[in-house]
Amino acid sequence: MAFQVSPGVLVQEKDLTRIIPAVSTSIGAFAGSFNQGPVDEIISISSEQELVDTFGKPDSSNFEYFFSAANFLQYSNALRVVRATQTSQVNALQTVVDYLLRIHKTMKTITPTVPLL
Repeated sequence: MAFQVSPGVLVQEKDLTRIIPAVSTSIGAFAGSFNQGPVDEIISISSEQELVDTFGKPDSSNFEYFFSAANFLQYSNALRVVRATQTSQVNALQTVVDYLLRIHKTMKTITPTVPLL
């Protein structure tokens, strides 16, 4: 509300803060270091239990990431999460991919008896 302190001086307060409305339609995005789950894939998470099921329980190395994501899920049910990679992490599928690449290289060196189309 505006009021005058002295003749000709008008004091007005304007709230210029910008906030994100706390509605369930707000969609958030988060990247963090987790112990398990798909690497470098965008995963839709709608609850804290789904976060635990997908990326595992928090521990001393990733609790900050986990609880930041869980805190957002208290206000919304739409969070996109990406498990960020680190040089020390190993993806379980990488060994399968390496194995298949070796088989593929081996198959290239074998001369087929039937022409390949």
